Parts: sequence; C-alpha cells; structure tokens
Amino acid sequence: MDQYYFFVVLAPTAAFITIAAAIYAWRRRLVPGAVMLMLDLLCITGWLLSNTGELIGSTENISLSSVKITYLFITTAPIFWIGFALQYTGKVRWLSFSRFAFFWVFPIITFTLVQTNEWHGMIWDVWKIEAVNDHLQLLKVTLYGPWFWVNVVYSYALMFSGAFLLIQQHIRSAPIYRKQSNWLVAGALAPLIFNYIYITKLIPGLQKDFSPIAFAFSGIAFAIGIFRYDLLDLMPIARNTIVENMQEGMLVIDHKTRLLDINPAARKLLLPTKDSIIGKPIEKYLPEIKPLLPKDDQGSRALEFSLRRNRIIRNFEGKLSILRDRNKKRLGYLLVLQDITERKKLHDEVERLASKDSLTGLHNRRHLLELAQQELHRSYRYKHTISLLVIDIDHFKNINDTYGHLVGDQVLINFANFLQKMLRIVDIIGRFGGDEFVVILPETDFETTIKTANRLCDTIRKTPFATKKGNVFFTLSIGISSENDVKKDTDLYAFLEHADRALYHAKSLGRDQVASEK
Repeated sequence: MDQYYFFVVLAPTAAFITIAAAIYAWRRRLVPGAVMLMLDLLCITGWLLSNTGELIGSTENISLSSVKITYLFITTAPIFWIGFALQYTGKVRWLSFSRFAFFWVFPIITFTLVQTNEWHGMIWDVWKIEAVNDHLQLLKVTLYGPWFWVNVVYSYALMFSGAFLLIQQHIRSAPIYRKQSNWLVAGALAPLIFNYIYITKLIPGLQKDFSPIAFAFSGIAFAIGIFRYDLLDLMPIARNTIVENMQEGMLVIDHKTRLLDINPAARKLLLPTKDSIIGKPIEKYLPEIKPLLPKDDQGSRALEFSLRRNRIIRNFEGKLSILRDRNKKRLGYLLVLQDITERKKLHDEVERLASKDSLTGLHNRRHLLELAQQELHRSYRYKHTISLLVIDIDHFKNINDTYGHLVGDQVLINFANFLQKMLRIVDIIGRFGGDEFVVILPETDFETTIKTANRLCDTIRKTPFATKKGNVFFTLSIGISSENDVKKDTDLYAFLEHADRALYHAKSLGRDQVASEK
C-alpha cells in the first residue's frame, strides 16, 4: 500500500476519533474550555475529510475545491486550539472580544487568498493537480507564494503558544494534572512535528502531508485525557489560586471523593506516607475526611475533627467549600485546614482551671453548682432520687494554727484524694470553700446516704493523714439533704440550704457525726 492509499484509509479513522471526542466535549459544554475544545476537534475532523476529498476527487476541479475547503479548517483550528489552551490554563483575560477578534484577521485573509489564488499566486505560485496513481490525485506545489509562509508562521505561533501554555501548566501542576497535560501536549506537538517534516522534506520520497493524520493521535490523546482522567472534570479548579507554601493545609477532592490536589502543608499534617495519592479515593488514606463531605448542597461550612496518627491525636479546624461549575453542578470540594492541637490543649487547660479547684483538683464552687443543677434536672426527668452531703473538717483552724498553713493545704489535698477513693465514680465532689466540701450523690436514697456519710466519718476518724510534720488526725461533721420526688421547680439553693442547716445541727451536737433535717 503506497503512502496515498495509506492516508485515505487512516484519515476517516482519525476523523471518527476526533468527532467522538468533540461529541463528548459538547456534552460537557458548560465546563470552561469545553466549547473551544469541541470546535477545535470539529476543525480537525473537517481538515481530515476535506483532505481525503482532495485525493479521491474524480476531477481536478473537485480536488482543487477540496483543497480550498481544507484551508477553512487549517486556518481556524489553531485559533480554537489557543482558545482552549488559554481557558484551560486560566488565562481567560486574553479571550476578550477585541483580542479574540484579532486572532481571526490572518485566517480570514488567508482563506480569501486561497479562494482567489488563481489571480495572484500569493498562496501557491507554481502548482498543479497531479495524479499520484490510477485512482488518486492531489495538489502538487512547486513554489509557494509569500502569504503561504505568513500563514505557516502564524499557525505555528498559535500552536506553539498553546503547547507552551500546557507545558507551563504541566510543570506547575500536581501529578494528576500532569497526566492530563502530558496527553494534551503530545496531542498538540504531533501535528506540528509531522507538518514540519513534510515542509522541510526531512523524509525522502514523502509527497503527501501526513500532518492531518497526526491529528488522529491528537484525537486519541484528547480522548485518553478526557475519558481516562476526566480532563474536563479535573481542570485545575483551585490550583492557580493556592500558594504552595501557605501555612494552612489544602485539599481538593472531586465529586467521586478522589483526592485531586494536596499542598505540602496538608501532606505534612495529615499523611505520614510519601506514596503518590493523587487520584486515589480519599477513604483509602484519610478515612476520617470522607464523612465530613456534605451530601446536601449547602455552601461553605466550618468544621472541626480529630485524627489519630502514631497513637497521637491531632485536632484540626477548617473550612469546607463546595466547588461548582457555571451550571451550579457540584464538581468537588475544597478543604482548607490548620492544626489546632496546641490551641485546643491550651483551651482545655483554661477550661480545667476555670472549673477545678486549684489546690485539690476537685470541682470548684461554680462548676459544682452547674453539675448539681444538671443532676437535679436529670433526677426530675427520670424520677430518680438525689442526695447531697455538705462536709466540714472539724476544728480545721486548729490544724492551721498548730502545724501551719502549708500542712493545712496538704491535709485538704489528702482529704480530697480520700473522698475520691471512698465514693463512686458517678458521685460529684467539689470544694465549696475553705475546709467545706460538697458531694452530689445521684440516684441515692436517704438510707444509703446516711450509711455513706457514717462510713466516711468512721473511716476518717481512724485514718492518719501523713504530713511533713507528722500524722494528723481529724473528724468530720456532715449535713445531709435527700430528695425522693424532685419537681421541675425544685430549687438547688434550697436543696443546699437544707444540707447546710443539717451540717450546723451536727456541729451543735458536738461534731464528728452525721445529721439531717429529715
């Protein structure tokens, strides 16, 4: 099979591929760049078919007419190509009406000169339609006119500019975008290389310009980029606006929950592995992230989450935004986050200091009252009993006067530890002030409360508390308040007042005992 028959066989195949890619681009026409890509592919298709018409034309006039029609596509394909490259790389300001209209000046002049070449020879100076075998014929040019070379330079400039933009995008892009731009760059360069080989006669005996066939490769390259890597879905939506060295972590996730992009800060914060994760499902490497992705169509939202890495829990806060196309269709998600572990630790410490007694580590007065109110509401809701102890260390002033305030503080600390060991985990213990302690006993009736209080008194009476100045013994006075039928309007302070009066009653009876108003 000679080179001409080979072209006639391959050209329709190439046209089929490019038209298929154009149809897919049309289906995604609302995505920026899709229409330009579709128009470019249609021009390629027209170029291939009209070039085939030149070869199989039954008369010289038909072949010549096909050549002239071919120039409609030869001159416009580079314009749509540069238009697509500009849109794909985000340089849309170059596509203003005035600038884009300027692109058409040279193609219009070229196409006009082609149609009227017989009068001036500006495109083909010496030429003829020549049979290449028994069935095929083509335009053979011995000497090109001056405007032909103007058109070559202009077309090359547009094609090389588009290729340069994609190569530049390739260098700056994350790996998944490089896979896309690899195919686009290859598709752009192939026709240029083939056309250069033909014009410079680098291959001896090559009489037919195979650059249109090179567009078959372009069509395949575009198809692979589109179908395999979801080219128009995975356009660098956020990449051009994200600074690589930003301190905040940044992730771009598509609507199929694949990780499209991750900046160095996010990789350092979230991923211990150095594996290539671009294009992989997010749940494979960051399963904690997927549940955070909204299923509804609400806008941006703040979020907070934790990750466990190497047995260490890290806390993060961030902002999750939904990325959409011009038709409001969801394309994916942009997550910007920062590590707040140290801030949260500080916050928790402040909360702890605000709710804990600085000396004993028990609940302070304010926090104890909050917890007591919550337990009172819970007892009302579930119809449980609740009891309360107000405990006072007998003659604590004498301990301070005899041993000093440092020993007195040590006694308070040891007594707080004693209460925590003697009481249940669910019991709420707090220091109310000085040497006075309050204990909330959830779901505890009066009889059990009496037993608990007496057990405390009996045990403390026999327990020596070690200090720097020797063992210290002391006793307790305990007032009890118990409520079997908590009402919605039961007053906490009245509840405490009952136990406080019972405490003073125990002291009036000689201390070292338990008393109640019941």
